[in-house]
Amino acid sequence: MFNFNLRKSDIFQAVKWERNPIFRYARFLKILFFILFFITFLISLYGFLTEKAFTKNFLEVWTIFLILSFVSFLNEAFFNSKLKKPKIRFSIEEAIIEPERYNLAQFLSFEVARAINRSLNFARSRGIPQVNSSILLYFLLKDNPKLNFVFLRLILDLKGIQKLLEEKLEYLKGEGNKFPGFGKDFQEAIFQSFKISKEKGHLKVILGDLLSALSKQEPILKKILIGTNLKAEDIENLTWWQENLEEEKSNIEGELKKLE
Repeated sequence: MFNFNLRKSDIFQAVKWERNPIFRYARFLKILFFILFFITFLISLYGFLTEKAFTKNFLEVWTIFLILSFVSFLNEAFFNSKLKKPKIRFSIEEAIIEPERYNLAQFLSFEVARAINRSLNFARSRGIPQVNSSILLYFLLKDNPKLNFVFLRLILDLKGIQKLLEEKLEYLKGEGNKFPGFGKDFQEAIFQSFKISKEKGHLKVILGDLLSALSKQEPILKKILIGTNLKAEDIENLTWWQENLEEEKSNIEGELKKLE
């Protein structure tokens, strides 16, 4: 039994609310309102120093912009720290041992959950009864440019791969009107991604884990790897390297913030 229900997982709330203007434009509005606050504050300060009457109302204006900037900051922080990172109450190892006991979608990162959700929506819009590994890989690559690093290092034509996947998706049509299920290769990719995630010591399945798993399941990517004398392990090693680089960068940025 493949126990996988994205809509009943905690991470689905982030996927659901991502496109809401409140969160979608939070970062942009935070910066915009802060710039407007800074400009109006300087004008207000200039008026205070020169006793210009026209600048008196700017005190209220820059206060409003400051509040709006702070509210946008809180919206962004709430989305990134709460919605995108829900607490996982069980370990991936437990899910591997008894997969039928847990909703496997609970163990997905935001980026992975988003790719699966868009795969489901695509299949449903086409009447396709099951989501397969090709649909999943297409949306995983389309929405996550950070994976470009892996293909660039392996000297693989990412745009060419995306085009081949897109052409394959064009032929996928059905007549169903129910919510799609999951093909065998999709299920195998999910199970494989859990094993890779466990080996790397991750608390949840992240982009590199799923990409590595799909390189062993998705027909187009498998064929390209064979044709270029590459292996799925090459992708797995590169994703691991990328994750280590990102972790080191994050640690350095954290130490710099402590010194400020």
